[in-house]
Amino acid sequence: MTTLDLGPDDRDADFVWGANLALRRAALERIGGFDETLDLYGDEEDLQRRLRGAGGRVRYVAAAGVDHRRAGRDARIAGLARAAYHRGRNSRRYDGRKGTAPSIPGELRTLAGCAAHTVRFRCGNGIVLSAHTAGRLREALTPQPPSVADPDFLSGESGTLSRRGRARGAALDLAADALGAPQRAAVRRAARSAPPRRRVLVVSVARARHAATTARLVAELERSRHDVAVRLAEPAPGAGKWANLNAALAAERVEDHEWLLLADDDVVLPRRFLDPFLLVSERLGLRLAQPAHAFASNAAWRVTRRRPGSVARRTRFVEIGPVTALHASTFEVLLPFPDLHMGWGLDAHWGAVAAEHGWPVGVVDLTPVRHLEPVAGAYGRDEAIAEARAFLAGRPYVARADAQRTLATYRALR
Repeated sequence: MTTLDLGPDDRDADFVWGANLALRRAALERIGGFDETLDLYGDEEDLQRRLRGAGGRVRYVAAAGVDHRRAGRDARIAGLARAAYHRGRNSRRYDGRKGTAPSIPGELRTLAGCAAHTVRFRCGNGIVLSAHTAGRLREALTPQPPSVADPDFLSGESGTLSRRGRARGAALDLAADALGAPQRAAVRRAARSAPPRRRVLVVSVARARHAATTARLVAELERSRHDVAVRLAEPAPGAGKWANLNAALAAERVEDHEWLLLADDDVVLPRRFLDPFLLVSERLGLRLAQPAHAFASNAAWRVTRRRPGSVARRTRFVEIGPVTALHASTFEVLLPFPDLHMGWGLDAHWGAVAAEHGWPVGVVDLTPVRHLEPVAGAYGRDEAIAEARAFLAGRPYVARADAQRTLATYRALR
């Protein structure tokens, strides 16, 4: 029914499967056990995502191969189709949780293709695959109860891209780049001499598995004409992102810098990123700013997705990643960061704090970035929501409806 063959040599893997899987006790103690809400499908993948996010490794051992056999009634078409149908329902449910579920027309096209294959080639496996897709379609058409996992400090959506979504996004980015070329050229020319040279501290929690992406990010930032200091913090075992960032900042004189830039280690910056980004942010007086997400980027909030023809937008909300800029005027209030692991809800709180202090907040569309990993790809979603609920209890925050609003759009610099 499934195969896993990653070649003749031992190697690191994104995922391995439970037909032949060994777990170290230390790994389970580090990240917790399986998510019991994931019945039948996704539990192994979810655990391995969390393990890799915590700095662990998943290994493929080539010589330890097995054949996972079905025999007797379990191997007949009816039994296989029945199991495939239920597996399809669960896989669709897990895809929805990840935000990668295809549209209903997409599921219908797949079902039609499986049925046509069955008839054309008189293929018994086509029946099994049709049952699997029928289960997915049934789950897609089943009314879902209101989700308790979508409180109003979350977007209620998922911008995790499928393979087709990434291809479509890349095409849209090319079109948007062409449309915005004159704006981009004008801003880049202006950024050669303005604003005055700034001192920018860049901090990132850099995991070993993203070493190549991090190296490209650092190289791009160091092309800036500004005085850029990049500090890469190794994740401490058991510590969350924000504890690691605080530890890195404790060794720096943050007050000596005009800007603090927080960057994830799985983000790709456009070429000549920082100078135009700072110019636009300062011309608009932004105190919290983020570059927009490209169309080919994983992004949970529609308000942060790039808008063709726009240089930047004033908003009530910016995210705490993958790239966030804090102006020096915010340091006294926002630093040090709260002792959070994932930090969900912190950006919603920052939006309310910005409104209280009269800080302009915005998204710079001219310099879109690509976030490579899905949101919550490295930790449990339910755990992140529980942490956010506890953090926001008694604190003001910008709710979803206001967070998605654009207050003003700027199509040229003043």
